[in-house]
Amino acid sequence: MKASAKKPLPLNSKNAQNLSAANIDFYILSAMVFGIGLAMFLCPIVPGSAVYLFAGVVLGAQSQLPGRPGFIVGIAAGVVASSVAKHVACVGQYLIGYYAGKFVKVQQMVGVDQVPTRATEKILKTPGLGLGKVCILIAGPDFPTSVLCGILKLNIPQMLLGTTPIVLVSIIPQVTVGALLTYQAPEDNESSSNIQSMISNIVTGFAAAIQASAMLLFTWRIMKTVEQDGEELAKPRPEHAAVAQLTAQEAAYTAAFKEVSRWQAMSCAQASVLLLAVASIVFSGFVIAADFMLTEKFCFRNFAITNKISDAIDLGGLDNNAWNIAACLQQMVCQIIFGKMISGAARAFRSTALKSNATPILLGQMFSDAQSQTCHVAFVQLDVKKDAAIMLLMRLLLTCGAMPKQHKDGRGKGLPDHDHVHAMTTSSWFDWLNCCGDRETAEVADSSESLTALAREGEEAAEWQIVQRGVEHAEFLRLLQLRSRLRDCDDHPACREQVLSRQPQTLLRFLRARNGDLQKAEVMFKAMLEWRHAFGVDEKVQQWRTELEKQSTQRSIQMRRFETDVELCRDRYGVPVRLIRTSVADVQGLVREFGKDLVLIDTIMRMERTHEEIRRSMFDREELIAGQLQIIDMGDYGRHGVPNLTSRLFSSLKLAAEISQITDANYPETVRKAFIIRLGSCTSTAWRYCIQPLLPERTQNKLVPCGPK
Repeated sequence: MKASAKKPLPLNSKNAQNLSAANIDFYILSAMVFGIGLAMFLCPIVPGSAVYLFAGVVLGAQSQLPGRPGFIVGIAAGVVASSVAKHVACVGQYLIGYYAGKFVKVQQMVGVDQVPTRATEKILKTPGLGLGKVCILIAGPDFPTSVLCGILKLNIPQMLLGTTPIVLVSIIPQVTVGALLTYQAPEDNESSSNIQSMISNIVTGFAAAIQASAMLLFTWRIMKTVEQDGEELAKPRPEHAAVAQLTAQEAAYTAAFKEVSRWQAMSCAQASVLLLAVASIVFSGFVIAADFMLTEKFCFRNFAITNKISDAIDLGGLDNNAWNIAACLQQMVCQIIFGKMISGAARAFRSTALKSNATPILLGQMFSDAQSQTCHVAFVQLDVKKDAAIMLLMRLLLTCGAMPKQHKDGRGKGLPDHDHVHAMTTSSWFDWLNCCGDRETAEVADSSESLTALAREGEEAAEWQIVQRGVEHAEFLRLLQLRSRLRDCDDHPACREQVLSRQPQTLLRFLRARNGDLQKAEVMFKAMLEWRHAFGVDEKVQQWRTELEKQSTQRSIQMRRFETDVELCRDRYGVPVRLIRTSVADVQGLVREFGKDLVLIDTIMRMERTHEEIRRSMFDREELIAGQLQIIDMGDYGRHGVPNLTSRLFSSLKLAAEISQITDANYPETVRKAFIIRLGSCTSTAWRYCIQPLLPERTQNKLVPCGPK
């Protein structure tokens, strides 16, 4: 069974009982509460809430005794003691992190060279009381957050300034709740107990809501910073060179660990221990769930901070033993045993590989990743073309900027200089990429053969050159990796009409839609192919396009007559500018007259035509084009954007949501810029304050609201 995280609760109760029985002067007691609270803060496993509740219980109870200053003063003293202890503890925790951060291993563990950590650092370095900074400092775990500030060597006064709002949102509410637990109502006032309980519940709910909101806000702020400045944050920094070196040194062990921890590579004993650990975890989850539902507890006993440890269990105590609050730890034993076994196997695998007659080479995805400085490597045994494999590895390292230009290989052979590496043709990139992706053998293919193959394809080779000129170098490398991952899609049934997996401009749209994440882009692209095949996109679009052009049926005549999306003109790239008259569209009427499937097919046909035009213009201009220009007209929803919302807009929301889900998943990055014109005052306000802040920065940059004036 799992051990509980409730251990601070009995300790708080014990401390409160001892201090209450000592009959110490109230102000001396306040100083002692400050000291105990400071010591609790410096313990990594103790949350700040335990300190605040402890201060409220002790000083709240003591302030009500005869000759003491009173309940309100007790709460105030608890707030002051907790606030000072919190700020002093922040400095102490900062110093712990500062000196621990001098060790490279500690820097590696917290990921100082990783984009999310650097995004957090950038937010925390904001001077003053920035919202993201304050949310991280007051909603993040007390000890780890301040220690991280020390590791990152942030400004201490600015850190304390950002921590100060915790007095309002956390310390005052929780000290008040702790004090109310000990509040003694006058005997002649029967309603005081109910009022006290109500106030306690309200204050607790307020503190919980603030904490949850702050966590959501700082998570969103970190994600937004990563989206805005991801490429800048991913650049190598001189101060983190030691971390990168340590990661490279551990690459062989990491790759070996990954290899031996595969289910197929495990021994019978390892698999058995792992299964036992997993079964214990799953079983403990059911046991804990049953414990919460049953009246008779068998995992965790009910114990309040105001209860006495010395009392019998039947009276709410713990029989004078704080460990009685939970059962002993058992399942973790299996996890520890498995961890030791698999670590030993990884070390043995690495040692065997290094002593082998074959040449152990570290290869893999050595291209720099905008989301991480760490190279993802695969431990490969190579016993063929040793010199070629070494040269390949050196070229990849040079391309990543991980080696000096004049580095020589083990046999004294000079490597191509940096400019020559970056001037390699597209076919050469594919040669290198194929060698990296092959885990069985690694051979350097003949560049001329690949170039000849691309030349025979004509348009594809030209398209790769256009895309290469139009994107950053790092993004182009990721695009090549994505192409390598999707080679098996060339024969997909959805690629009979056009081989989408061989169109770099199409692959780039999916890569950008997933912010450069190769795995997510691969999953999204393959899901798109499955959808196209299942829906029959090519056949249905071609049939409807022919029917619409010939105007051979009544529905095609009516659809052309009442269509609300038109092509106004062409932009400077030659791509049609699309006017979407949302405010006059009667989606419900279209569905009633033509059916939902036809409305969907018509929308898909327009998306297909848009991308055909974008690709045509790309080849005509030999320039990468990001998407289409759209104008969304909201002008006929009334002067303030309100009167016709219920009659037209709301009735179309359901189908619009379905269509939007399909287009977003299968036609990403279609829009280059969208102007939303003739917004009413109400819709403009709703957009500015309710919708726009929730959108990613990339989407916000594409949308330009114009209105109401």
